[in-house]
Parts: sequence; C-alpha cells; structure tokens
Amino acid sequence: MSRREIVALAGPVCILSLVLVNFVVAQTGSSKSKTKSKGATGTGVRALDARVQELQEGLLRDATDISKGYEDAGEYDRAKFLLEVLHKLDPKLPGLKDKIDKLTEKSLDSSEFEIDMDVSRGWTPAVAMLQKDRLVRIEATGDYKFVATLPVTADGLATSDNGVDVYPGAPVGALIGIIVNAETNKPGKPFEVRAKKDWTPPQAGYLQLKVNVPAGHKCTGKLKIKISGASKVAGT
Repeated sequence: MSRREIVALAGPVCILSLVLVNFVVAQTGSSKSKTKSKGATGTGVRALDARVQELQEGLLRDATDISKGYEDAGEYDRAKFLLEVLHKLDPKLPGLKDKIDKLTEKSLDSSEFEIDMDVSRGWTPAVAMLQKDRLVRIEATGDYKFVATLPVTADGLATSDNGVDVYPGAPVGALIGIIVNAETNKPGKPFEVRAKKDWTPPQAGYLQLKVNVPAGHKCTGKLKIKISGASKVAGT
C-alpha cells in the first residue's frame, strides 16, 4: 500500500503518532541500556517510559474508536486497516485478530454479487473489476457436462498456458480465471480457481472466467459464480 493510500485510510496524525510511539519505545530501550552501563539510576528514563506508555494507550483507544466509527459507517476496509496497524503495534491485544477476521467477512459481504456462467462460451466477458491487493473471494457451485470431441492419444491431452488449450496449472474441467489489464486490454496468465478461492490480486483489472477444457470440447450447463470484494461490471 502506498503512502498516499495509507494517509487516505487512517489520517496522517494517527499514523505518524503510531510510528512515533514505536520509534520512541525503541529509542527508550536503547537509552536505558546506555544509562545502566554508566551506573545511573535510570529514574528519568523510567519517567519517560511511563509517559510513552500513557501516550501509547491513548493512541490505542483513539484508533479503536476511529475504527469503530468507520465500521458503523460501512467503511469496513478502513476499519480493518486501522486494526491491522494496532495489531502490528501490539499483537497481544485481546480479541484483535478475531475482530479483523470479522471485518474481512463484512467487507466481502458488502460487495457480493452472483452471475450465471454459461460454460459453453469459453472465456466469459469481464465480470468484475478487481483492485490490487484487496481481498477477493470467488465461489462456484453447480455442475456441467463435458464431452471431449477431439481424438486423444496415449500421450494424453496437449497442454499449454495460452488459455486456448488446457491450462496445466489446474485440473481438467476446473474453473480458472485471468485478469485483463484495464488500460492495455492485455490478459495476464491464467490461474486456478476451482470451487473456491480467496486471494489478493497482484494487479488491478477485469476478471474473466472459464472452465479448463481443451479446444474442440463440448460443454453444456451453467455454474453459479459468487464474487465478493470486487465491483460488478455493468451488463453481467
């Protein structure tokens, strides 16, 4: 995530303050070691430690309140981001991991939609717009009929990674996808989906889907595809 995105999500004051606390804590520990090595009592350092602890606790309270406000406003990704910052600051905070997981589910549920995929048509038109590094979930239900109408030798089916023949990275018949760059319209490499896939796309772009079958096949039927964490493309 870029610096601009971080500022937009959490606000410069909160983030800089949290970073400052980490820095001060680290420097305090270093100073304490140096003070002890000189034989000093460390009273002044302990007083500073107490002030840092108080500052940190206040920041944790404020960030938690802000996160709750984002959640109440339906901004689940922003709420989750703040809690992830807190988790890095103090991984031992009770219940924090569970809360982050719940916000993840809420974020996915808030952008959920379904499409019917006709398996006979090859690659679908663009069905969803994906954002880089934002969690996406794809779920497929149903079944279809697959009949190979091409001759098969003892060597089996030919495979390639060009999206025309069978993609070797997934079982024959499995659901696969590609991400098409929105600016260049250039498709990326196919990837395995199967019945369910949770992942963070490495790039933004349009999602297309198909079943992993060879050229010359005959497929009939439809799969119900549920997509969460992405924007539905109009007309799908």
